Amino acid sequence: MKARATFRAVKVLICCILLKQAVAQPAWNWQNPLPQGNNLYDIHFLDANVGTLVGEAGMILRTTDAGQTWTRQFGGTTNFLRGVFFIDANHGYAVGVEGVVLRTTNGGETWERLNSGTKASIRGIVFVDQNTAIICGEKGLILRTDDDGSTWSSQNSGTDLWMRALSFTSADTGTIVGGGGIILRTTDGGQNWVRQESGTTHDLYAVHFIDSNHGTASGERGTIVHTDDGGQTWTVQNSGTTRIYRGVFFTSVTTGVVAGSAGSILRTTDGGATWRPVKSGSSSVLRAVFFSDENTGVVVGYDGTILRTTDGGETWTMQRQGTIEPLADVAFADSVAGVAVGNNGTILRTADRGITWTAEESGTSNPLHDVHFIDASNGIAVGDGGAILRTVDGGRLWAAQTADSTYVLNGVSFADATHGIIVGAGGMILRTADGGTTWTRVFHDLSLADLFKVEFNTDSTAVVVGSDGTILQTTDRGASWASQISGTSSHLYRLFFGTSKVGFAIGSNGAILRTKDGGITWRSQNSGTTFDLFGICFNGNRRGTVVGGDPTVEVVGGTILQTFDGGATWISDNSGSTNDFYGVAFNKSGTAVVIGLGGAILRVEDESTDIAQADTQIQPDDFQLYSNYPNPFNPLTNLDYDLPARTTVRLDIYNILGQRVRTLVDGEQEAGYYSVQWNGLNENGHAVSSGVYIYRLQTLDVVRTSKMLLIR
Repeated sequence: MKARATFRAVKVLICCILLKQAVAQPAWNWQNPLPQGNNLYDIHFLDANVGTLVGEAGMILRTTDAGQTWTRQFGGTTNFLRGVFFIDANHGYAVGVEGVVLRTTNGGETWERLNSGTKASIRGIVFVDQNTAIICGEKGLILRTDDDGSTWSSQNSGTDLWMRALSFTSADTGTIVGGGGIILRTTDGGQNWVRQESGTTHDLYAVHFIDSNHGTASGERGTIVHTDDGGQTWTVQNSGTTRIYRGVFFTSVTTGVVAGSAGSILRTTDGGATWRPVKSGSSSVLRAVFFSDENTGVVVGYDGTILRTTDGGETWTMQRQGTIEPLADVAFADSVAGVAVGNNGTILRTADRGITWTAEESGTSNPLHDVHFIDASNGIAVGDGGAILRTVDGGRLWAAQTADSTYVLNGVSFADATHGIIVGAGGMILRTADGGTTWTRVFHDLSLADLFKVEFNTDSTAVVVGSDGTILQTTDRGASWASQISGTSSHLYRLFFGTSKVGFAIGSNGAILRTKDGGITWRSQNSGTTFDLFGICFNGNRRGTVVGGDPTVEVVGGTILQTFDGGATWISDNSGSTNDFYGVAFNKSGTAVVIGLGGAILRVEDESTDIAQADTQIQPDDFQLYSNYPNPFNPLTNLDYDLPARTTVRLDIYNILGQRVRTLVDGEQEAGYYSVQWNGLNENGHAVSSGVYIYRLQTLDVVRTSKMLLIR
């Protein structure tokens, strides 16, 4: 007899740490890429050194050393921020979706939200003096303030098209561009806006005037239009491309840069008569460009891209550090060392609890989907093309293993140092009994569901989840499998068992299922979201974290849910990111790491959490006597039960006549998860005959009975 809590103790302590139930959770900090990986939308520099960037999930970054280091600032919103403008080193504004207008008067140390009077999406802001600003946005929105943002008055644009960008050369003279090639110009501070003929019907996303006469606008399908008479006439220029250009800036009448999709940067030195491409070193969408002088400029874009030039835009240097390859899974080998895997054979390793990450050579370009550590040294990663990689040094070096498969492998789990299971597409199940040196195909049928994850919850029992609500269970280390009823048609992507009996499965449309009998029966829990859920880690039965996301919603970041009551209720946590998250892991020192799209690695550390706290949380929350397995049996079967507190326990076997056949347990037991095996023998050591038997569990307060069938 042994407590089942001990089977999962190492994984529970390594993977799952007590998260404090509080309204204000610790901030999630970006660890990769750096300084962060959210999409960036706008930039404004006061000089070559001092600048501010804004982007998704309310992201605000400030530099005072020309971008060598960036400091994250907090504006009190998770809404996308689309525009930023600073009047001086202290006084600045940021604007975004749902009418967000933020103001700082101390260089961004603190931000206050102002009442813009609108819920429309705001796309740009320009200050023309210390108190006067113009903002523009969706459905023809133009607002003006003359009192430093305290009040805003609507101006008549005469259109319901999107107003996407604006440029002012004086308090009175300005230009706005937007949808359908619209260009509006004012010469009286916005009291009146006059529509100008742009020469294009393509959407325009950016505009910049170097003086009152010379201006350039850029947009979709490679559109660039230019005026040298204040907009009375606009001339379409040949960009030589069909890419979307969302940023434009001129440092003189003749010299300018546009930046756009797929990392494209074009440069002109003749006022736009000719445009030629320059190498950006990026393939991400570029959204904005700003020059602080004729030589020093910065471009920002998706995936946290920050590019800098010191030669007028001829050459560009990437200031973002780290990979942006999507990461699929993360696991800690011990309290400090962990590994994340992802696309293009990416393997990242940390040796300092997730603070810094180093790329390791995987030897494959195939996407990797799952990583599992058997102990501090031995780990397995699996992926496309039948990729199976093994490490014996905690993730520093990886060697390919051979298997009878070239298909997509999605999940891997080991019961001990020798016995493991891999699952994949088309019902693929592989099995090893020698630590992964050789793998044997147990099952594969392309007409069947894709299998995404496998987890051992005892030495011999494992559960697999897959597409369309598929749940499979084995009680013989993968030699045979039985289908279980999930009660859902959602795809199930991940599993986590904190004990031999209590486990969770998560998946599409916010699906969260819970089992309390080792995966035989499953019950749906309310996640409070319809977003897809991809990663899960639990601390005992009550406290856990689930991650996922849907980046299509502009006011919702990457999804992080936490529960403090076993999944009865889930609380949304502000991740500070809009990236989809695919995995989560905790180590015993209190560090939580979340990974996902765009190479995102976010980290939070609770220094007050210790092993003792985590250990107390793996106790059951109620009394349970489970169905024996297997059933029918011959001659061995397992009888499992949970004790929420220390008590006197007696477990007896009776025949159908009510005669006691065998006493399996009789004495005091601590709280925990227990499993007792009956071998079909009576008290005298003789084999009993085939038939129905009753097992009865009695404590000081509770009596439970159940039936089982022995077939010899």
